[in-house]
Amino acid sequence: LPDEFRLPVAMFIASKALVFTVSAAAHTFNPVSQDWHRFLFACDWSAIVVAIWGSVVTLSHFAFFCHLGKQQLYFSTFTFFSAVLFATANTPWFSRLSGPRRLAAILLPAPVLLAFLVDLRLTLPAAELAVFLSDMACPASLAVGGLTLFALRAPERWAPGRFDLIGNHHTFHHIWTVVYAVMVLRNVVGWVEWRAGPDVCISLQ
Repeated sequence: LPDEFRLPVAMFIASKALVFTVSAAAHTFNPVSQDWHRFLFACDWSAIVVAIWGSVVTLSHFAFFCHLGKQQLYFSTFTFFSAVLFATANTPWFSRLSGPRRLAAILLPAPVLLAFLVDLRLTLPAAELAVFLSDMACPASLAVGGLTLFALRAPERWAPGRFDLIGNHHTFHHIWTVVYAVMVLRNVVGWVEWRAGPDVCISLQ
């Protein structure tokens, strides 16, 4: 793997490995006591913040591969917001929020992500933009659908008692996040091969 790709690829893989490991631990050991429950789910939400950070900074690295200034801008911006959210996830206030409200708090940097997407449209040549829109269409649709079910607590809110063990929003949440990680990792492998071309920044201007 070329040197310029090692760090972003490592950040993506490490962030996903962390969130799945912490999530497994949280769901396995949280019944031990109320204190364990609070601690482990603070860790779980903190790991979710890290996972989101890993996805976005990796995407920004490859998207703005030929624009170092924008790479640094979005890395700094998303790292700052992620640090704030990480700290927030470990406060008593956050632990008292309901699941949907926690999700809303985690998504507070969404306007920055929207600005990032607009900047992609304005900065990248049409060929580059088409690559990223095509590659991220399915993962993004999956994430939007999964987060919508999580926020609505669907489908069990419409059929109480029928989805207590299987088919509930939390089950879907774990399934779609794994599928999302695999899909984006596949994209990252393709982006490495694409961006490793000797004249990629010149040929796409």
